[in-house]
Amino acid sequence: MKKLFFLFTIMTLFLATACAKDSGLSLPSFSSQDLDGQKIGNEIFSKAQVTVLNIWGTFCPPCIGEMPELGEWAKNMPKGAQLVGLVVDVPVGNKAGVRKAKEILSAASADFTNILADQSLASFLRNFQFVPTTVLVDQNGKVIGQPIVGAQVGKYKSAVKKFLDEK
Repeated sequence: MKKLFFLFTIMTLFLATACAKDSGLSLPSFSSQDLDGQKIGNEIFSKAQVTVLNIWGTFCPPCIGEMPELGEWAKNMPKGAQLVGLVVDVPVGNKAGVRKAKEILSAASADFTNILADQSLASFLRNFQFVPTTVLVDQNGKVIGQPIVGAQVGKYKSAVKKFLDEK
């Protein structure tokens, strides 16, 4: 287990330092659903200057572990920012998966919008190997800076503050 943790840490550091300042990624045009079955697409990013997009899975202990802190932060986001989740292992129509995601979020008091992964997001998700991974997204769906790999809510907050301070 220690070897696995060490390997994960080294890989995370490598990915964080090997990448350029700007990822160059943008979200594709997509049409999916949230956990309540409501249609959701790229327009969600126009609701704030910056969106914290938390890419997570219901199978992932670190993802689940950071949900209470994310839930609390979502209630107190700075002006101009919003938090949105993207559940990678629950496709549209998977009722059991939706139920499980809702249970995780409810237990953590994490009441923020979560998008279900679908084919229209597959090309974007191929850019990430680990969950949780969190990216900042501007109003046009462009990823700002580099992905933050791992449950590092403090880093998400710092990145949002830096972005908003520069605006």
